[in-house]
Amino acid sequence: MEVGRNNMVIFFDIDGVVRSLFLDGREPDTWMHRNENGHTICDRIDSDLSILENAPELPGYIEVCRYLSSHIIMLSHQPDVWRPYTDRWMAKHLPSIRKSIYVKDAEQKVDYIESFRDSVLVDDSPLLPVHDRIVLVDRKYNRHVNSLNRVCSPLELVISLNKKLGFILLKRFLEKTGGGR
Repeated sequence: MEVGRNNMVIFFDIDGVVRSLFLDGREPDTWMHRNENGHTICDRIDSDLSILENAPELPGYIEVCRYLSSHIIMLSHQPDVWRPYTDRWMAKHLPSIRKSIYVKDAEQKVDYIESFRDSVLVDDSPLLPVHDRIVLVDRKYNRHVNSLNRVCSPLELVISLNKKLGFILLKRFLEKTGGGR
């Protein structure tokens, strides 16, 4: 895989970054938000796995992912039973992504990115440790996290990746997306 200069790798998380599992249409305030019936998003998905396959895209960040698809590996923490549904979602929404890797927990995600000399992870999880190779996509549920690299828009993500990985992305991304807002 030809990935950036010196074979750098960009890992993207899926849920909360490119796929929306905000089932009521609103971003939750907390990571383990419970609905009026006391169910978390995971409870709701476990009772209807088709949610994973039919979930909408998160606009903006998914365009960055598509634009950089030849440089990206998806890296996600999901239960085994969710993975075939996520794979079908990926095939439909991000068919140019060549590889998806599933891990058992947040710690294993960090171990995985550290196994590559030059890599960065774009993620939204408040459970990840503060790390200089993690770009945290700003969400209500992760604002309490002290991040070394938080982005609040797709354009900020492209700028951050430019700085971290030395790509010449910004001009082409702005031209292609009309500003990336």
